[in-house]
Amino acid sequence: MTPQEKEISYKKFLEIDKKSNDNLEFIDGKIYLLSAPSVIHQIVVTNLSTEFGNYFKGKECRHFVAPFDVVLKHEDKTHRVQPDLTVICDKEGLGEQNYIGVPTLVVEVLSPSTASNDFIKKWDYI
Repeated sequence: MTPQEKEISYKKFLEIDKKSNDNLEFIDGKIYLLSAPSVIHQIVVTNLSTEFGNYFKGKECRHFVAPFDVVLKHEDKTHRVQPDLTVICDKEGLGEQNYIGVPTLVVEVLSPSTASNDFIKKWDYI
């Protein structure tokens, strides 16, 4: 028999996150620890960020690079993710620490170790 993962509330997650120095995501009541990205992953994200920076210069939309919290509310659940790149045009949900709402564009650079999380779990909410 395998142990069952216990879901926690978003409020409890925030308490845990406040005491942690790790980058954490919260999806479907579960906490996911984000590991440091590989060198090739960082190269791709940096190159994309440079292109986005050039494209959005002088425009209303802004792009953000992880770690940057995006808080998503879906039905009665709250989720928090940190996409590799986030483009926000509607700044109404933009706070000092995060964005609450659905971003205009989200980019995830898939890595073998995180592809299932990025492509399957996050896909349902972003």
